[in-house]
Amino acid sequence: MVKGLQLEHAQQKIKATITGTTLLAPDKESKIHDQRRQVLSKIQRFCELQAIHMPGAIRAIEAEEAARDSESLPPTAENIRLWLPSDLSKDQRKGGCSARLVKMETELCVVQCSDMLAYSLDDT
Repeated sequence: MVKGLQLEHAQQKIKATITGTTLLAPDKESKIHDQRRQVLSKIQRFCELQAIHMPGAIRAIEAEEAARDSESLPPTAENIRLWLPSDLSKDQRKGGCSARLVKMETELCVVQCSDMLAYSLDDT
């Protein structure tokens, strides 16, 4: 779960870097390219863990890929859906994700929110 949330954060950082920019300077473009490559590599490793601990996520990923238009470009690293427990429907979680992982994700998100709130209060 921690790896999944770290990946989400890495995706958000890439999105924040490119948001509102139509043309990137060559050095920024290179940096984004490197970040995307790193995130893609981490997503592949994360999927290997999902195959073991969250088979429901793998089924959802496969269904999403099958439904994607083969003529369109694949999503960039920052736009790949990670299929964390909260992304799965109740039915998908029943047969493909332990309740322990759902609880763990919830607890980690609460900690993230608390940390961000404490950080923002300290900043003022």
